[in-house]
Amino acid sequence: MKHSLLRPVVAVLLIIFGILVGVGGLFAYQEYNNGTSSTSYEECIKEKGSVIQESYPAVCITRRGNRFVQPIDEIMPPVPTGKDTMPVQEFRCPPSEWVDCMPGPNEGMKLECTDEYLRWAKASCANFKGAAY
Repeated sequence: MKHSLLRPVVAVLLIIFGILVGVGGLFAYQEYNNGTSSTSYEECIKEKGSVIQESYPAVCITRRGNRFVQPIDEIMPPVPTGKDTMPVQEFRCPPSEWVDCMPGPNEGMKLECTDEYLRWAKASCANFKGAAY
């Protein structure tokens, strides 16, 4: 007698559980799709659920996977050092926190590894940490 009542109760509980999971999934799907679609970096950083990668330049990724790169000034003026060891050049911030200064075969000194550039980068590039040897 116990087994005859147990099957219908289990079946009803499984149906109720399935309905609850389905309704919860529907609400989650609607919440996911109700966001506005960003068309620029500025809109992306304001959008709920977006992630900003710590890089240079910064990259914003929407919850739908669209990527937007932070607009930056392409060329930054060098910081004066008081020495005229090199001609004035237009430096650019490196794409990562570190500059690779590991010497390689048949390579001369890289511009990014000079004292002048490293001083400029530390003063001008927000996320710059230094040279890696």
